Amino acid sequence: MFEKDAKNYHVWSYRHWLVRKFDLWDQGELEETERLLRRDVRNNSAWNHRWFLVFGREQEVSETVWDREYEYAKDAIRVAPQNESPWNYLRGLLKKNGKQYKDLVTFAEEFASIDEGAKVRSSYALDFLATAYSEESAKTDEAMRALDLLANKYDPVRCNYWNYRKSLITEGLA
Repeated sequence: MFEKDAKNYHVWSYRHWLVRKFDLWDQGELEETERLLRRDVRNNSAWNHRWFLVFGREQEVSETVWDREYEYAKDAIRVAPQNESPWNYLRGLLKKNGKQYKDLVTFAEEFASIDEGAKVRSSYALDFLATAYSEESAKTDEAMRALDLLANKYDPVRCNYWNYRKSLITEGLA
């Protein structure tokens, strides 16, 4: 079925069930998911399945696995910087691992900058930077600048959302 429609929700749900029911966690599932992502890095269902495979069991995740997952997400972002799926995966990794966005500012700056006239290759990188900068009280101006760029230039369709995010920073709630 994946050859016809690799984004079919029902097939992915069934695949989750099969993995759980028959304990197929280590039976080539991760490699197959990687194959599907090489074919289409924008396949959010495959990204979701990867998360399920890596974190779906009740077990401790080793530092080696964490490192592998960070690098996998970053490599996928390098392939398609304007693809939301690996950026969301990266955000999920940070949250699950208890890390801060500021730990990956240098990486995000490969794709966006808040400097005047700088090239922005990814609006998702700007969003990431806004979150990272808002983690540090000394960088709230930078966070506001990133959100302004999103609201006014790189994602004006969602300007109300970006302005809302700015209000959270102003109110100290970000």
